[in-house]
Amino acid sequence: MSVKPTTTPTLRSRIGRRIKKKQLSRQLLKQGEYGVIAIDSLENSSAESLRRVRELATQSVGLLPPVYHHQTDIRDRRRLRSIFSGYKLRDGRNAIRHVIHFAALKSVEGSRLNPAGYYSTNVLGTAGLLEVMKSSGVNSLVFSSSAVVYGSRAGPGAHSSTELLAESCCPVRAHQSEAEREANYSRITNMYGKTKLMCEELIHKLCHSHGQSNRSEDNFRAVILRYTNPSGNDPSGRIGDSPTHPENLMPIAAQVLQGTREQISIYGADYPTRDGTGVRDFIHVQDLARGHLAALGAFNPIGNDFSRGTYPNNCQTYNLGTGKGASVMEVIQALTEASGRPIKTTIAPRRPGDLATVICDPSKAERELGWKAEKGVLEMATDLWKFCISNPNGLLPQKDLK
Repeated sequence: MSVKPTTTPTLRSRIGRRIKKKQLSRQLLKQGEYGVIAIDSLENSSAESLRRVRELATQSVGLLPPVYHHQTDIRDRRRLRSIFSGYKLRDGRNAIRHVIHFAALKSVEGSRLNPAGYYSTNVLGTAGLLEVMKSSGVNSLVFSSSAVVYGSRAGPGAHSSTELLAESCCPVRAHQSEAEREANYSRITNMYGKTKLMCEELIHKLCHSHGQSNRSEDNFRAVILRYTNPSGNDPSGRIGDSPTHPENLMPIAAQVLQGTREQISIYGADYPTRDGTGVRDFIHVQDLARGHLAALGAFNPIGNDFSRGTYPNNCQTYNLGTGKGASVMEVIQALTEASGRPIKTTIAPRRPGDLATVICDPSKAERELGWKAEKGVLEMATDLWKFCISNPNGLLPQKDLK
C-alpha cells in the first residue's frame, strides 16, 4: 500500500465498543495524520457507522480520508496475519504503526451468562492479536481497558467507597506474586472485568519480554487506558450508539424518552451522597477519543519517556475520567433538560456489590499525557439526545463499506 509521508496507519480492532470506536476514528481522520484500518466483526455494529465516519472526516479534512474496513473476528489469527501483511511500505516495512485495541464483548450480565465466550473473545482474541503484531513488526499498542478492573475493592486493605481510584489501586506488573494477583481478582465481581485484567497482564508480560532491545523501534510498547462510563455521542448527530439491550444509564434513559421503555429503575436512593443515589464518573466519548490520541502521542520517538526507556517495562496505565462524578438523578435531570421531556423513574432496592461513589483519579493522564476531560454531563446528554432524534431507528446497516 502506498502511504503518504504524513500518514501513520493505525489498525483499530474492536467487537463490542461501538461509539468509542466511531468517535476515535473520526478524530484520527480529522487530524489528517492517520489512516484507519478497521477490523470489525460487525457483530454489534454496522458498516454504515464507518461510512458516516468517513463522510464526516471528508468534510473536515477536505480530502477522501484513508479508511479501510475488514470484516473479521479478532480470534481468526490466520486472517489477522493476512490483513497485517497486506499493508507494506516500499522498503518492505509494515505500514501499520500502531494498534488501538477496542475488541471486546462488554456486557457484565452477558459475561455472567457466557463466561467461556467472554474468555474466548476478550482474552484469547487479545493473545492472538499480540502474537500477530509481534510477528508483523508492529510494536506499539493502545489498549482500551476499563475501570471495572478496580472492582468492589472489598476486603482487607480496601479503599473507602468515596476515595478517588488511582491506577495503583489495581497494580499490574509483568511479574507479580500470587497474593497480589489474588487480591486484584478477588475484588472483581464479574467475568468481564476479569477478562480485562487478564488482558492487561498479557500486555505487561509482552512488554517485559520484548522490551530490552538496543533498537527502540524493536521494543514492544503499550499504553493501557482504564476508563469509566463513556457517554454521549458525536455533536453532529450523525454517529452514535443505539444498543438494542442497553445496560448503561444514559442509553436506558434515552429509551424511556423515545417511548420504547416505560421507566427507568434507580437502584438505591439511600446512599450517603448528595441526593441519595449512586455517583459515578461519566466521560464524554469525544474526551475519550482525545485520550486515545494523547496515548498515541506517547509513542512519538522524539523526546518522550518511552524513547528514553524510563517507563517500567515499556508499559504505562492511565485512568481516563473527569475525576468528579455525577449522581444517577443528576444524569436523569440532565437528559430531561436536554430533551425537554420528563423521564419516569421508580426506586428499586440496592443491588449487591454496588458502591455509593466510584470516581477515578485522572491526574496521571493530565500530568504525563497532557490530557484532561473537558465536557460535562449536560453536554453528554445533549449530544446523546441529538443523535436519538436524528436517528430514531438507529444506524441502518449497509452490506458493504464502499
